[in-house]
Amino acid sequence: MDLQFYLENTRYASENLLRLVWEQKQEYARLLQEHEQVKEQRESCYAPVSHKGIGTTKEDLDVKIEELIMAKEIKVNSIQVLSGALLQIAKQGMSIVHGDFNNWPAGKEIQGNGQRVTLKEIIRHGRNQAMHFEEDLYEETKEFFDRLAVVAGDDALSARKHPGKNLAFQVVQFLHWNDYASYESDMLLMQ
Repeated sequence: MDLQFYLENTRYASENLLRLVWEQKQEYARLLQEHEQVKEQRESCYAPVSHKGIGTTKEDLDVKIEELIMAKEIKVNSIQVLSGALLQIAKQGMSIVHGDFNNWPAGKEIQGNGQRVTLKEIIRHGRNQAMHFEEDLYEETKEFFDRLAVVAGDDALSARKHPGKNLAFQVVQFLHWNDYASYESDMLLMQ
């Protein structure tokens, strides 16, 4: 099987995962904005109790703030899981087409701050971190994410500095996989 055939046969899943990732990201941004608005409303609320139909109590706003905090956490989890599924599809394609990791083509190389990473490494370690973030990661994966954080100039990509946190979306975002075309063009570099 060649990679083009694999991509054609996983396009529906990959395309929809990417669409959902970015829709969920927009929804998260909306929740952030609403959370800030309700917090501001809470801070300016003087009425300790509601008078039938007149305003909202501080207690009502406190409940709404807690709901928004939980909704944001759930949304982040959703974004990470969807991103991890995309990395799984990419990794599975490489394994099916090329077999062992040592046989995978490097794909594009990204350099920054005196370090470099390859797409091959990003897919493998990104997928592994996404699937095993709740466990103690292999040192090789931690070292890769340290290097990726240096290349990106962003500590948010360091698995060592963020143990127990799924970084799948940060990987998808780093790769600029904003749509199927960007994902496919990167994957085709690994034929």
